[in-house]
Amino acid sequence: MPHKKTITAICIILIIFSLNSCFTKKKDFFAYKYPLIKSGNPLSIKTNGFYAPVDIKGRILFLYENGIVKEGPWVSDFFFNKSKYFDIINEDYYTQKGKEYFGSFMIKDTSIVIQLFNIHTSHNPIYRRWVFESSGLITSDTTIVLYSNFEYLNKNEFYKVPVLFKFVPYENKPDSSNAWFRNKTWYNENMHDSRR
Repeated sequence: MPHKKTITAICIILIIFSLNSCFTKKKDFFAYKYPLIKSGNPLSIKTNGFYAPVDIKGRILFLYENGIVKEGPWVSDFFFNKSKYFDIINEDYYTQKGKEYFGSFMIKDTSIVIQLFNIHTSHNPIYRRWVFESSGLITSDTTIVLYSNFEYLNKNEFYKVPVLFKFVPYENKPDSSNAWFRNKTWYNENMHDSRR
């Protein structure tokens, strides 16, 4: 009998390790359940391009009219090296074809909340994806200032100072229908009608 218990315990451990980093912590992902714009005004930001961080190293943000958001590649001093980064953005598989680094955003008056799933298969033994949330203000139709960038899983805050993002016109945006959650039942059943 003790031999059977040992084998059972080993099997359970093997199953747990085979499931390593295969779960998504979606409990903290809620923006898609609410109206895209709570104030009733039309979308107050441009969506025919992306937003790049000014003066810091960070990821670019693609915002879509349906409330989807996608992170692009890391950039540093983007506005001094635009041509270099346009080549990277155009050729980067994870940006153009990948299903990861998508999320949703919502706007209330001049406030914006951006929730993105980040993927870290080697950083956590249980979760493959979890939510990062940024919040800030829309200061014009081409500028966003984000004041916080919070990671729900480990309760980390990444921004020490506000980060300014400026709009960059761009035609070759990734297809928002590639988001890994777009065909998930939980997403489609709970998505607010303003996002359809």
